[in-house]
Amino acid sequence: MLSSPSMNTRWLCLALLLLLAVGPLRAQDATPAAANAVPLTYGTPVTATLDAASPNVLYTFDALRGEVITITLTINSGDLDPLLYLLDPAGTLLLGGDDSAAGRAVNIDGLRVPASGRYTLLLARFGYGLGATSGEYTLLVERIGVSSEQGS
Repeated sequence: MLSSPSMNTRWLCLALLLLLAVGPLRAQDATPAAANAVPLTYGTPVTATLDAASPNVLYTFDALRGEVITITLTINSGDLDPLLYLLDPAGTLLLGGDDSAAGRAVNIDGLRVPASGRYTLLLARFGYGLGATSGEYTLLVERIGVSSEQGS
C-alpha cells in the first residue's frame, strides 16, 4: 500500500525531530537533557501540559530485566498530537509511537524489559517546537508482571 505524500512528509519530519531530540541522549546518560528528566514511579500517574512553552519533556524510571510493563499516555484536553518514545539505559530507541492509530492515546502494552537500568521516555508534541497542537495529558507506567524466563 502506498502512502500519501502528506504521510511521507509527516514521517520524514518525525524522523528528523527524533534524531535532533534523541541524538544527545545517546552520547551519555548524564547530559543536561537527561539530568532535567522528571522521575516516574510505577503506578503513579503524572499529569502535565505540552504547548509552545514546553513542547517536550523527558521522564525516567528504573526497571529490572524481566519486568513486564505497560505505558499509557492519555490526552485529557486540547488538540495535542503526542509522540512517545522509549529509550533504554544506553539511550537506544526501543519503541515509539503516536496517537494516529489509537485515537487520543498512546499505549505500549506488555513490554518485557530487556535489561536492568534507567529508562527514558521522550514525550513531545508533533512538530516539536514548531508544532501547533497543545493540551493536557496523563502518563502512567505500570509494572504488570515479571517474566521468569528472563531470570529476574
